[in-house]
Amino acid sequence: MLQVMAEEPINDEMQDSSKANYQLTREEIISNILIFMVAGYETTSTALAYATYELARHPEVLQKLQTEIDQLPLSNGDRSDEETKEYPDYDVVAQMPYMDMFVSEVLRMYPIANVAVQRSAFEDTIIQGIKIEKGTLVHADVYSVHYDRDLWGPEDPNQFHC
Repeated sequence: MLQVMAEEPINDEMQDSSKANYQLTREEIISNILIFMVAGYETTSTALAYATYELARHPEVLQKLQTEIDQLPLSNGDRSDEETKEYPDYDVVAQMPYMDMFVSEVLRMYPIANVAVQRSAFEDTIIQGIKIEKGTLVHADVYSVHYDRDLWGPEDPNQFHC
């Protein structure tokens, strides 16, 4: 079990992370929290920047999204001021098919994930006629998949389609 410790370890034995009772130092905790925050902020802000870019390029998409948002089942209470306005929760947003299509298309064109993905096959398998043996390292270039005409045709995968 991993234990968290507020102070520095007293001896060097604690630095070996393979030990069962390894305790994180205060600096390690702070470093990991910082990485989680920066990584989460960077990916979200990048995705929102690309979404904003595509909305600016395609005002018709913006109008369709606004129409879908305006049709959301929100109860605004008896008063109409900003303090009583309700905002959609996950369950409401999950019922927005055009929004889902828009976000999926933005992430297809501008993947936030790693440019290359490397995985190891857990068992023998055949994908599109290609045999991949257990233990084989498989490399995939995300852009080659996201912009493949065979996968995304007949429309041009280099164009934003929503």
